[in-house]
Amino acid sequence: MFNKKQKQQDCPYCSRSGNCPGILLRINHPVEDRMVTIERENDSYTFQEHYFSHDEYEMCWIPLKNNSLAICDSPDTALREAIGRVDWLAEILNQR
Repeated sequence: MFNKKQKQQDCPYCSRSGNCPGILLRINHPVEDRMVTIERENDSYTFQEHYFSHDEYEMCWIPLKNNSLAICDSPDTALREAIGRVDWLAEILNQR
């Protein structure tokens, strides 16, 4: 699914339009303000689920800490871990 030349996704954490070096893939929920990112950290990979806060003092993506403690050897493994732990993700990917 991933290749080494794959372009990285825009950063969900900052307002710049460029890419963040750690984000490899971003999957948005089509209805809810939810997102999963596949990220590279040093020589390992992980995933993170985020929600968008509409609070007037935040208005940003906030990581959920409830399910993303996976440290994986590849981005494909991180995606499989995310599919197994984020209940809405498998359904979204099956619709594509």
